[in-house]
Amino acid sequence: MHNSGTSLLGGLLNSAGVPMGNKLLMKSGIPKHLRPRYDYFEDKDIVDLQDKTLVLLKRHWSSYKGSFSLETEHNSIRETFQVELSNIIKRRLKNTNLWAVKDPRSAILLKDWVKVLTEMKIQIKLLIVHRDPLRNIKSFSEKGQVPMLWAEALWQRTYINTFETIRMLSKDNYSITNFEDILENPEREVFHICKFLNWKPAKDLEKRIHDHIDMKLPSKQLIDKSYEMDQHTIQLTDFLNKKSFEYNLNRKAKNLPNKIKDIMQSNESKLGLNSIYESTQTLQPKVKVIIITAELQNYVNCGGIGSAYYELANSLIEAGHSTSIILVNSSDEKISEDFNHRINILKINPNGLTRIELNRVIYKKVSEIKPDVIHVHDWLGLGSGLKNNLLESSKVFIGLHGPTAWTRGGNPWPREKNGGLKIDEKHLYEEGLIRALEEDSINNADLLISPSEFMLKWVKEKILQKEINIVSQRNCTLSKRLINNASYNSSNQNKLIFFGRLEARKGLKLFLKALEQLKSKPAKILFVGSDCYLDEGTLSSELIKSKLNHLNIEYEFQNTLNRLEALQLIEKLKYVVVIPSIIENSPCVLEELLDSNLRVVTTDTGGIKEMVREVDRKWLAKPNPNELAHHLNEALTNTDQHAYLLRAKIDPWKINLSWQAFHERIPRNNYTKEINKNINSSIIKKIKDMVKKNIKRLIFNDKILSIR
Repeated sequence: MHNSGTSLLGGLLNSAGVPMGNKLLMKSGIPKHLRPRYDYFEDKDIVDLQDKTLVLLKRHWSSYKGSFSLETEHNSIRETFQVELSNIIKRRLKNTNLWAVKDPRSAILLKDWVKVLTEMKIQIKLLIVHRDPLRNIKSFSEKGQVPMLWAEALWQRTYINTFETIRMLSKDNYSITNFEDILENPEREVFHICKFLNWKPAKDLEKRIHDHIDMKLPSKQLIDKSYEMDQHTIQLTDFLNKKSFEYNLNRKAKNLPNKIKDIMQSNESKLGLNSIYESTQTLQPKVKVIIITAELQNYVNCGGIGSAYYELANSLIEAGHSTSIILVNSSDEKISEDFNHRINILKINPNGLTRIELNRVIYKKVSEIKPDVIHVHDWLGLGSGLKNNLLESSKVFIGLHGPTAWTRGGNPWPREKNGGLKIDEKHLYEEGLIRALEEDSINNADLLISPSEFMLKWVKEKILQKEINIVSQRNCTLSKRLINNASYNSSNQNKLIFFGRLEARKGLKLFLKALEQLKSKPAKILFVGSDCYLDEGTLSSELIKSKLNHLNIEYEFQNTLNRLEALQLIEKLKYVVVIPSIIENSPCVLEELLDSNLRVVTTDTGGIKEMVREVDRKWLAKPNPNELAHHLNEALTNTDQHAYLLRAKIDPWKINLSWQAFHERIPRNNYTKEINKNINSSIIKKIKDMVKKNIKRLIFNDKILSIR
């Protein structure tokens, strides 16, 4: 497996004089900005061949797909690989009877190696370097820039393939050495391996080994306790770790690679990105991403948009994608200690800029970075005109979180007593411009991504003017959720928490009307959310005081808490939580409480019912006072231990996996090296001549070739 100690052992074998070929990858031959701290001792021709083959097979070594089993052996790509591999083997064994070849990619193509070597009548010696799984997985995750989940899946695939191969060999033809044993006594391990290879090591081996090992290089890492493997996964990983060659590979027990494959092939609407570029694999599975947003969790106060894009940035960085955020915000608030400083923030202060000027500043920032992918939300129309002002290679994805016209459905403009709008004409004009920009950005996107089927349908009916690719894909899940942290506490059932901004859209008025119909009034209500002006121009808190004083219900406000502080308070109090929205897309406040073991009373409006399991939908209220009052009464009095304990419809890790995998599959137009391989030299000369004349693009065979 990658990062199991193969490079360390490769260096020791090289010190022992074991032939490893004359085209080894050493750090001196790698560009300085990419240079590792140690030599790889991998055969360059083998690495290039296996890299190329794995990409063609959609199995790039740093991809989640790298862990999938290969297609049938009678495959033209694998047959070509076998021919090219046999040619390299002939060259390497021309002047020696032993060649030790090291490349972790070989574990994926092990059956092909065995087939070729067997047909060539060459004796196979399989040397396995084993390391503690979690340390190995963590090391590869960090250095390979892939999520721990992917690293573990590849670890399993490596061992499954290895055990399958071992069964084809006699006991004399395979050997296992442990990473920890190599570090403890490298000389002993090298002598053991040389004996296994029938190779007489160099006389001054002890000195050579001493000179080779760099004690400054890290050999151990703390195990990341935060990584909790799935129950089935842990079982298989632990089993394989015991090097149990009796493992029945034909049994039906799910391994992690198969589990991931099933998820990535799921047609579930909540994972709509799985159907986009589903068969694509690139030579560069990492993309350069820009997120454009007016809100950002842990950086400035925000709502669901800021949370969604902060979690997206975290998830993409974990998967190794270069991620920057253009934050359009004038706030100078203190950044939270929880903020991930690996996110590159480029701030734009919109003060003093017209809407058109602001968009031009955004274009300039984006063009300087030249991203592969741009994510921008629909609200405010910050993505308007991007497609017309950028390189064609940049993909623009619009997140459908709630454009202004939709928001007004729940927070209408205030009205005069005679029914007229109680608003300044300047604000009406400004909002009209914003709506135009929002519609422009939505109608000119490469892809629209909606966190709910509800918002997807609303945009199709109200905004879309042409056919555009649009999918339903749940937002990357929140890292701060109360997953089974709270224990059910019946003693606090007679107290309520209203969780959310105190505005009409969040159902404040609906909630107050429902309270009047309760059979038994709660002892106390805590309002956790920022104060707002209602459409009458009065503060929500003033309306609440008036209503609850009349109903003789104790109340308290907590309207300055940040997200983490609010969750900690809710977890501590264990009151029944109320989220009575009258219009909603895919609310973060509800997601934070799914699977929390806290009783939650919420409405079934918009995308809310899509978030919970079907079996739990009986606990959702219709957005009217009678229904809400009924469910509040039930939540306050029901003795069923499962009542109103809402569970998520889809596992969070599946959602994040879908986002991460989607980004590595995005096709790009700058693979001129690969394109050139398919064009004969005379055409290449013509292209080069035209480039010299400052012609930047050439249309050839109906394809646009980007020349960089």
